[in-house]
Amino acid sequence: MNTRAYSAAQIVLHWLSAVVIIWTLASGFLLGLDVLGRNEQLARFNVALTTVFIPFFVLRCVLRLIRPVNKLATGNATQALLAELVHALLYGVTALVLLTGVLMMRQPIDVFGWVQFPAPLDIGPLSAGLGSLHIGACVVLSLLVALHAGAVLLHTLAGRPVLKRMSVFR
Repeated sequence: MNTRAYSAAQIVLHWLSAVVIIWTLASGFLLGLDVLGRNEQLARFNVALTTVFIPFFVLRCVLRLIRPVNKLATGNATQALLAELVHALLYGVTALVLLTGVLMMRQPIDVFGWVQFPAPLDIGPLSAGLGSLHIGACVVLSLLVALHAGAVLLHTLAGRPVLKRMSVFR
């Protein structure tokens, strides 16, 4: 398997993912906890944003599979295995959040007025279950994102500037 540094596409998709995921998690939780009141406009924006994001996420997954990168040498096999596990969970849980987010929709999905998709399933009561699964997956994804960011910080403080690997200004 040929491994190399992250490509420009992988870096751009990483930061696009970070912005979209952090924004939608934060604003989604604020909406869900009623901190922002009943803000339908923000809710519709998040649905449209994540709908547009789905093909970019799929591309990111494909690139991860076909273009592996050099692993950061830590000298610790357990740490390397944990990093791989967390990254796999980040991808898997993000996919679950996106999938349940679409499937739980009870009304058509409007993408910024450009296109509208019908609600994918006429599932009635199952929609509530998918909504609960979506919320749980969002909580798990939030924890994984925090863990990922914390690991980056710890690596940086230990003198391993891992953030440079995800910079277009290397």
